[in-house]
Amino acid sequence: MRIKDISKENRPRERFLKSGAASLSDAELLAVILQKGTKEENVIDMSNCLIKEQGLDKYKIL
Repeated sequence: MRIKDISKENRPRERFLKSGAASLSDAELLAVILQKGTKEENVIDMSNCLIKEQGLDKYKIL
């Protein structure tokens, strides 16, 4: 699913601005920082993959 397909109030950046960082998952916070995905993968999915590949899913770091 593309970010543009998510309703505006449920997009990570808008939720971050409205409710703060605590309202987002680690992948969504990283997605806000990265801002863009690829043609094959949206930024949230890419963030999830990066977190898993780097072993960060085992720790509450972000």
